Amino acid sequence: MSETTHTGISRRAFSAALAAAAGGAFLAPGPLLRAARAQGQEALAIRVVAPGVSVITGRGGNSLVAAGDGGSVLIDSKLPDTGPALRVMAENVGVPLGAVINTHHHGDHTGGNPAFTPDVPVHAHPACAERVRAQVAGRGDDPKPFLPTREAGPDTTLTVAGVTAELRHAGAGHTDNDLYVFLPEQNVLHTGDLVFHNMHPFIDRPAGATTEGWIRSCEAMLELCDDQTVVIPGHGEVGGEDAIERQIRYFEAVRGAIGEIVDAGGPRADAGRVRLTLFEGMGFERLRARAMEAVYDEMLEAKGG
Repeated sequence: MSETTHTGISRRAFSAALAAAAGGAFLAPGPLLRAARAQGQEALAIRVVAPGVSVITGRGGNSLVAAGDGGSVLIDSKLPDTGPALRVMAENVGVPLGAVINTHHHGDHTGGNPAFTPDVPVHAHPACAERVRAQVAGRGDDPKPFLPTREAGPDTTLTVAGVTAELRHAGAGHTDNDLYVFLPEQNVLHTGDLVFHNMHPFIDRPAGATTEGWIRSCEAMLELCDDQTVVIPGHGEVGGEDAIERQIRYFEAVRGAIGEIVDAGGPRADAGRVRLTLFEGMGFERLRARAMEAVYDEMLEAKGG
């Protein structure tokens, strides 16, 4: 995997797009944004991770752009007003841009949609649109430009712009509308936020998150992988199938530790103080206590508490 700078656009156009991105309002979950800023994840950067496939990092969740014979496909649109810069970068990989896929509704994955929805189909899980509508309207903005325009079922295959993309949904995990996207010809998997690679995750219980279901989704993703699969997480470094396996181990370890607290009738505050050896060196430390407490709430509820 090598760092690349794509040419073919004017410096003025690229600079203007980046300037627009720098001024954007934020619609991503507040705790996740604060954690990302603490990690220094603000600047956009692009690198090739497989033939014809690049990942665009910074300013939200990881985006993927895949080039085919007749254009390109983009996965996730990052933050509001990052969209113009993201579109420039994606179209520099492959013109025309034939489709955008939103892996779930959070604003750091759908916020850039207004740069695409007027003329590019934006695909998402059926539950995504209403959650986007609610989060945008709740901030007093017009939801329409942010809404995905095409529904993708739990088992949808798109062939757009010479790129084949398999869109899958294995049930509620990080949210109730997670899609993971497999590019079989390139052997690349974009997990959305079902994988926070070597980072504490944001667990959105109000949006249907369940760590038990999250594990099942990870297991389903592993069935698509071999030892050569390139795995693009929603947040964190690009990896292989080990990134998914580590996410499973994280939740298994956390559920084991929190389960002991719940079984003993311990308070929620005890969950927030849980620290495991597995956590050493993990990013998004600001999310650790919140994640532990979310698992506590989930397991207490499952127990009937």
